[in-house]
Amino acid sequence: MSKTTEKSERAHIIKKLSKYRSHLKGNREDLLLKLTKYYEKDDSEKEQGIYTVKTDLKDIKNINYSNPYETYLAAQIKISEKLPPILNEHISMLEAGNDIDKTLESFEFEVYKVKKDIYSDMNEWKSIIDHIPDYRLFEIELNPKGPGDLLINELLWIKEYEERFENGSEDE
Repeated sequence: MSKTTEKSERAHIIKKLSKYRSHLKGNREDLLLKLTKYYEKDDSEKEQGIYTVKTDLKDIKNINYSNPYETYLAAQIKISEKLPPILNEHISMLEAGNDIDKTLESFEFEVYKVKKDIYSDMNEWKSIIDHIPDYRLFEIELNPKGPGDLLINELLWIKEYEERFENGSEDE
């Protein structure tokens, strides 16, 4: 690869990672708003004793994992909090002239660790994957519909990442 091509590719990757970082920061506020609205209940529900939050968010460490919408929003909020510093680090590595491929491999591994940590408490969701037919998993990967599919898609990404390295095929 020529120096000009490498410089161009490096600049393109830095731009993409910076755009993703900005998206995560902006998206976090939208996700928090959606989760807050989800928690807000009307007065009749309050009287029935259903959980209500008007001014503060329920601790997103204590999410009801049986509700895909709540689970997905909480997971995405956590991702939007944890990934920007990782993006900053890898953008700096690229700006410093580090090897592009090694930097991107490092970034992918850091994303994997973040997602693995965030989704580690979702054993019920992980076990669902083993019972979904292959054709449906393929459909979910191509065109996820709704928060349940999006959760499964994230868990599939984690599983595929792990399988890729268990099989010794890191070069894929």
